[in-house]
Amino acid sequence: GNAPGYLAAAIAFKQAATQRLPRWQQSTAGSPGVLLYHHDANYLLARFSIPSLGYIEPLPGIPPSAGHLLKLVQELRGRKGVILHTVYQGNGGIAQLSGQLGWKAVALPLDPPSNSGQDGYFALIDQWTAAVAASPAHLFKPERAVRASGGTSTRVDAGRNRPNGAIAYVW
Repeated sequence: GNAPGYLAAAIAFKQAATQRLPRWQQSTAGSPGVLLYHHDANYLLARFSIPSLGYIEPLPGIPPSAGHLLKLVQELRGRKGVILHTVYQGNGGIAQLSGQLGWKAVALPLDPPSNSGQDGYFALIDQWTAAVAASPAHLFKPERAVRASGGTSTRVDAGRNRPNGAIAYVW
């Protein structure tokens, strides 16, 4: 029958996907997160450890209310991220959120083109990971930590950290 051909195709697909994984992981590493319209990409986010910042739909299939959009803006203002939605999902607050948060909104296909084979699937994953990578993130190289003994002393060997940690001011 067809079993040997199917097995060979499965092995070839696994090898091709394994070769692409490092590139996908590298492009999504350090992403500040994604706001999804729907739960479409949960598996992708989980696979690449991309933070999910929430959903524009309050419940699957329910359009967002003005109150829900306001709540998202209040929760996410000042953060970095990207809004991802599929090409068939209506605007439903996407433009409003994009403008108020200053985030890029990207419309993506949910499925590869018909009869495109594994190349179409890989191109789809390329599109989604590239959209995640487009979210702005800037990582600073940390400076040497200095403990102070009080006042204006900056001796490296002075003082002790409080038992419950330290206060860090980030801007």
